[in-house]
Amino acid sequence: APAPGGRGPLPRRVLLPLLAAAGLLCGCGIQADGAVAGGGCPTPAQVRVAAAPGGLGAYREIAAGFEEWVAERQHGCRAVDLYVYPAAVDDLTEGLRKGWGVGDDGRDYLRDVGPHPDVWLPATAGEVPPDARDVIDRVELIAQTPIVLGVPARARVPGDEARRRSNVSLPALLAAVGGRDGVVRGDFAGSAVARMATATLYRDGTLDPAAARTEIEQPLERFLDAGGYPVGDEAALLCHQRRVRGGTAVLLTEQQLVRFNRGDAPDGGCVGAAVPAAVDQLHAFYPATTPAVRQVAVTLTWPRSAQGGTARSYAAWFVSWLRQKPGRQALLRAGLRPTGLDAADPIGPVNGALADWPFVRRVPGEPNALTRRNVAELYAAARRPGRFLVALDSSGSMNAVTADPDRTRFEVAAAAVEQAASRLGRRDELGLLTFGGQGARELLPIAAAGDDPVGRVRRSAAAVRPAGDTPLYEAVRRGAAALRAGPGDAQRTLVVLTDGKDTSGRPRPSAAQTAGVRIFVIAVGDVSCADAALAALTTDSGGRCFDAGPDSLQPALTSMFRAVWEMEGD
Repeated sequence: APAPGGRGPLPRRVLLPLLAAAGLLCGCGIQADGAVAGGGCPTPAQVRVAAAPGGLGAYREIAAGFEEWVAERQHGCRAVDLYVYPAAVDDLTEGLRKGWGVGDDGRDYLRDVGPHPDVWLPATAGEVPPDARDVIDRVELIAQTPIVLGVPARARVPGDEARRRSNVSLPALLAAVGGRDGVVRGDFAGSAVARMATATLYRDGTLDPAAARTEIEQPLERFLDAGGYPVGDEAALLCHQRRVRGGTAVLLTEQQLVRFNRGDAPDGGCVGAAVPAAVDQLHAFYPATTPAVRQVAVTLTWPRSAQGGTARSYAAWFVSWLRQKPGRQALLRAGLRPTGLDAADPIGPVNGALADWPFVRRVPGEPNALTRRNVAELYAAARRPGRFLVALDSSGSMNAVTADPDRTRFEVAAAAVEQAASRLGRRDELGLLTFGGQGARELLPIAAAGDDPVGRVRRSAAAVRPAGDTPLYEAVRRGAAALRAGPGDAQRTLVVLTDGKDTSGRPRPSAAQTAGVRIFVIAVGDVSCADAALAALTTDSGGRCFDAGPDSLQPALTSMFRAVWEMEGD
């Protein structure tokens, strides 16, 4: 069966190395051909499937369908085990280019990213790198899903049934349907769907930067803040949507909308799943010019030392099955529109969709590489600047050594902050404080990143000697106050890295003390996001809590900072 369990509280770029490493430790590598399991059945062949984190739940369902289909043809024996794990596109594509070994920067992709995938299911066809053809065997189109505007039924849009299939552009649709509660979009840096939608909103990168700022980004930011939505992908937005039950519309794919309305297990760290009430169901509005997300399956070929013949054969069989009727039916059940199969249940009015899309319209292709680059540059100029403050735990427990016996938790954490600082945009601001035996101390005042942000962090952290207790709440109060004191409309984010609970005995910061600041906590060592106080700090502010194991602290932190800080570089 697919790897057990749904998504935990970690975001995709942090969760990937931990899940992959856990899979390896649990023996999820290819097993020897011919071994015999209980009941006289051969030991299942192991096939490693890297999937886009936002579609992890759906692809695990599809993988289970393939395993059952094969078992029916093997006299009931479970002949293949598809290990489906989340794969961030940046990590996976770089791993393909590096041959999944150790990169020039010393990064071990097998350790930090996961096992060599036999099959890759990316978020979009456009994510497949053109310069990894020595590893990529075949790229097969298996399905598509249009980008839609999901409007809660409670919003009661005038004439909504006609508007749902009206021939208007995406910007016009947002203006007509947004209403009092507005529209939110996923994080541009962390979501391929958000980037595709933004390309359409920006007229494929030809929109004037001032117009992109005032007409597109400012309204989206305003409603994201007003609704307390997290900075994350569509799964994270939908998790929040389940809780607030408001009238805000969401830009997402039809598949995500159908699965939300059906009550499927979410991929965004939500606890549990349930069918929303009728007034909270999302109705899909289909803009005329937004392209559909093309879903492809990529088969990968590795040296025999890394990929056995049985695994390679089953990987090819799985991809072939996805293009045959049983596989297409599995894709449809997961909410996608498979090639060569008409849309049917669950894609229909019961789940907020319209099965007869595209309404005799031409569906634009995905943005090409040039358009994606132009849109990214325009977004970097149009987005609001970030004001970031890192609160770094300097209590005595941060002296604990990591998997590298020459480095402590504090040293690894400081190095990760340095690496993240190197990717700040020119308009972003960064500050650093520590909290330990001497209380919360400002090391770097919040200021523009400047020409040498890495040097600023390194020099300020070099003199810190971790010791004493953990005045966590004092650090949060002081950090939030410093962030709120700055002028302008910058996105205010407090990133707290700690390996312990608050020891001050003082109450948790109040909502008034943290208002207007998103709080992200990275829990390491002896503390976790299961701690109710940490969860409340982050959830109440529209932030998130991330668990990071001490042995994989640096790659986890680097990935987390890259995701939270929208590091596109100005």
